Amino acid sequence: MKVLAVFLALAAPALRAAPPEVEIPFPSTIPIPPATVLSPEETLKTIKVPAGFHVELVASEPLVTTPVAMQFDEDGRLWVVEMNGYMQNIDGKNEDAPNGRVVVLEDTDGDGKMDKRTVFLDKLVMPRAITLRKGGALICEPPNVWWCPDANHDLVADGKEPLILNYATGGNPEHMPNGLMLALDGWLYNAKSAWRYRFTPTGELKKDGTAFRGQWGISQDDYGRIYHNTNSDQLRCDVLPSGYLARNPNFKEAVGANVKIAASQRTYPGRVNPGVNRGYRKDELDEQGRLRQFTAVCGPVVYRGDAMPMFYGNAFVAEPAGNLIKRNVLTEHDGMIEAQDAADQYATPDRDFLTSTSERFRPVNLYNGPDGALYIADIARGVVQHITYVTPWLRKQFLDRDLAQPLDQGRIWRVVPDGFKHVPMPKLGTLSPPELVSYLDTPIGWTRDTAQRLLVERGGEHVEGWLKLLLGSGRRGGQKKSGFAIASPKGKIAVLWTLDGLEKLDAATLEAAFHDDDGKVRATAIRLSEPLTHDKNDGGALAEEVCKMAKDKSADVQLQLLLSLPEIGGAKAEAVMADVLTANVENPLARSAAVSGLRGRELEFLQTTLASPAWATASPGRQAVATQLTRCVMEERKPERLTALLDYAAKPPKAAWQQLAMLDALGSPSKTFKTVKLTAEPKALATLEQSLDPEVKKRAPKIAAIVTWPGKPGEKPEVKAPPLTAEQNAFVAQGAATYNLLCTACHLPQGQGQEGLAPPLAGSEWVDGPDSRLIRIVLQGVGGRISVAGKDYALDMPGLGAALGDEQIAQVLSYIRRSFGHEQPVVETAAVEKIRAASKDRGAEWTADELEKIQ
Repeated sequence: MKVLAVFLALAAPALRAAPPEVEIPFPSTIPIPPATVLSPEETLKTIKVPAGFHVELVASEPLVTTPVAMQFDEDGRLWVVEMNGYMQNIDGKNEDAPNGRVVVLEDTDGDGKMDKRTVFLDKLVMPRAITLRKGGALICEPPNVWWCPDANHDLVADGKEPLILNYATGGNPEHMPNGLMLALDGWLYNAKSAWRYRFTPTGELKKDGTAFRGQWGISQDDYGRIYHNTNSDQLRCDVLPSGYLARNPNFKEAVGANVKIAASQRTYPGRVNPGVNRGYRKDELDEQGRLRQFTAVCGPVVYRGDAMPMFYGNAFVAEPAGNLIKRNVLTEHDGMIEAQDAADQYATPDRDFLTSTSERFRPVNLYNGPDGALYIADIARGVVQHITYVTPWLRKQFLDRDLAQPLDQGRIWRVVPDGFKHVPMPKLGTLSPPELVSYLDTPIGWTRDTAQRLLVERGGEHVEGWLKLLLGSGRRGGQKKSGFAIASPKGKIAVLWTLDGLEKLDAATLEAAFHDDDGKVRATAIRLSEPLTHDKNDGGALAEEVCKMAKDKSADVQLQLLLSLPEIGGAKAEAVMADVLTANVENPLARSAAVSGLRGRELEFLQTTLASPAWATASPGRQAVATQLTRCVMEERKPERLTALLDYAAKPPKAAWQQLAMLDALGSPSKTFKTVKLTAEPKALATLEQSLDPEVKKRAPKIAAIVTWPGKPGEKPEVKAPPLTAEQNAFVAQGAATYNLLCTACHLPQGQGQEGLAPPLAGSEWVDGPDSRLIRIVLQGVGGRISVAGKDYALDMPGLGAALGDEQIAQVLSYIRRSFGHEQPVVETAAVEKIRAASKDRGAEWTADELEKIQ
């Protein structure tokens, strides 16, 4: 049975037991216009964009319905995923019907509008992602990704073969993996997933762990940095490649992946928005009844086209609940990226980049097109909220204004400047490899990406010579090399990654790129040199060249050196890394890049670094490094290493700040542990307690409270919760199944939560607190500010009382309270029944203040 069908089967009893609808009035002074069903032409009249631009219709029903994902192929045809089964009614029934499709749209007369539809694959249940590959397509139909070949090129799948099993499992349609975006580095990345995939030159598919990121939609910029978002957090970015930051499990404080780059979550719609999940809350809608901040943001894209060059590199995001698209201007400084809301440039109330007064304009994904335009997938539905999270308020909106119908619409739009001239889409599929090579230096990101994909897929056709010739502009020894050369840094980076995908990079090519005029080109070459530095022939010389770049002034190069030198390894590389870190220590990205590469060597690096004369003076960055390295040794939890750390910290160093920084870290418990265990009483503790320095002496009790050893005086024996009975174990096991199905999408499998979406369950005082609070959170949700494990969050958790029965809630809460380091009693079903009955008339989420009053 499909995962979705399993979920619906689980939810069905609870749906019947849903609490009665609660009528919470929309402000009576604000008229709500009718939710009129509009034709594409009528909808176009409701759309507003800045002066000098306009929106064009590319395709609409019956050519396309409910488009949720799409991709242009190498010949300019548009492949579209139709998720027709989504929310066919307000109760979310029939989502397991095989009515989804992947269709191919073509513009046969060259007027810029699609006029031909071919069904590539049908009878799919809730398909959600696609990527194209030589000879066919990869299509996600939960839970798997199918390989769908098309040997005769008739745009009809010859069949489907399982390629990735269990790609999208658990949760509901809003919280399942999606994307399949082929990035610059040759890996397929996904939102709502901790996995990435890559085809080798021989066609083998590799699977690799990566950062868990995003919710719906994923994008990249010209340098391969990945952008994503969650429903209420409009834009996040992996400003550093996440794989580097995950290599040291002892380092819990790394920054650089999943970075919140947009401070503003404000929206400026063109109409009132009563049909949102929390329209009854004062902070959800403004005084005009318009959506105040993001609640369903999705589909991010970094614009990389030439039709609107003034927006190149800007990030656009879709907000279907607010019927709008926002533009953000991205700026970069010392490796960090910030997104500035472009709405600040305009004075009108509806000043977001694109707004519509049609309630059924629902953009859910944005794309770069082959013509340089910005493309929009619009599902054209009244309902965008899944039944799992529909509040009584929203349910009433849907029913009173008949928002659930119609179901047979769908539009694809594009934004272009006035005077835009349609030109035939490039047919890259017909080009020879040497002709394709030249397209790596075009101003359109889609074209560069597609040319790179095709060249890598045709790896048997020898093109490395042509590619290396394009890098002839690299400087070496101050002299320009001769030969045909790529002009733009973006093109050179594309060439380097194409050679990497073909496994044709060599030391000479990389060394030439080390001397390029552009810092990002040099940084890319350093990154790609890592595996070649271990080559028994040229590796040593290449590693030496990398180390020589320590004095490079580019922030990109400096950060990449800190990331790459640990991968190169050896005493020389570590010494150079120490010098580079010293020069960049006030940059938090630099600190994370360095410490992430020191697994198992944190103590030695700490001792060497603090002994350097350059570290004699305190600074925020130096103190942060001392703290981070100290905490890494604590997280490692090895008694002999902890004892050595204590001995080192107890000796007066050259600078007093160094000792205090280490002692403060040693005296602070971690989210993952409250004490550290040694094999014997540490002599260093007595040294600290007897110190003549009052600042050192006053820190000793905190360290003594965290350090424990066998026979420690006054140590209370560890109290463990009584073991569960066989019946309770089975009860908790059922809760684990529900947790994996519904909760892991936000709180993750180990309960660690994820920034911008959900707080952690591990280490949460709410999990250890009264179960009556947790029951209310699951039944009606929690909204507003809440503190969890010492950190403040401003996130909303929707109630699941309509999706889960009383026993299911008791089971999943019992699992949470017996997992992730918690050992609390199980939750009784009767307790859930009692609280559901007592709170049946509540139509809003709980606040933290309200819950804290419950004992």
